[in-house]
Amino acid sequence: MAHQRYHHLHLHLLLLLLLRVLTLSPFFLQLSKLVAAENNNLIAIVCHVAEVPESCIQCLKSDPHSEIADEVGIAIILMNCLTDHIDALENNMSKIAAVSKDKSTVNLFQNCSKDYATARKYLNSAITSLKSGKYDAAETSVTLALKFDTDCHFKIVSFKKKISHKIAFEIKLFEDLCQAANRIIERL
Repeated sequence: MAHQRYHHLHLHLLLLLLLRVLTLSPFFLQLSKLVAAENNNLIAIVCHVAEVPESCIQCLKSDPHSEIADEVGIAIILMNCLTDHIDALENNMSKIAAVSKDKSTVNLFQNCSKDYATARKYLNSAITSLKSGKYDAAETSVTLALKFDTDCHFKIVSFKKKISHKIAFEIKLFEDLCQAANRIIERL
C-alpha cells in the first residue's frame, strides 16, 4: 500500500513537472525568437560597414548556426565565408596564370595565387585566435590577410592586367567581408 502511494506521488510529481514545462514552453519559444531577432540586428550592424551589406548578410545567413551564434560565432562564420572566397580567388589566379602566354602575366598571377594561399593561413589563424579569446590577434590576422589581397589587387591594376568582372567582384567582396569581420572583432 505504501509502495502504491509512493508510486502515485511520484507519478503526480512527474505530471506537475510536465505541466510546468509545457506552461514555460511559450516563454522559451519567445526567448528563442528574441535571440534570433537580436542576432538579426547584430548581423545588420556588422554588415552595415560592407559596401555590399546584402552579400555579408547572405554569408552569415547561409550558416544555420548564425541564428543562435554569439558575436564570436558570427565572426567565425564570417571567417569561414572569407576562407571560401580566398580559395576561389587563389584558384582563379592560378587558372589565369596557367592559360596566359605572357611570362610577366604568369608570374603576376602565380604570385597572387601564392599570396591568397598565405592569406588563407592568416584567416585560419584568426579562427584559432577567436576560439581562444585572443581577439587582438584575430583582428591582426584578418588585417594581414586583407593586406595580401590588396597587394595582389594593386599589382593587377598597376600592370593593367585584365580580370573578369566576377573576379573583380570577388576581390571587392573579400575586402568588404574583411572589414565587416574586423568590425565585429573590435566589438569583442
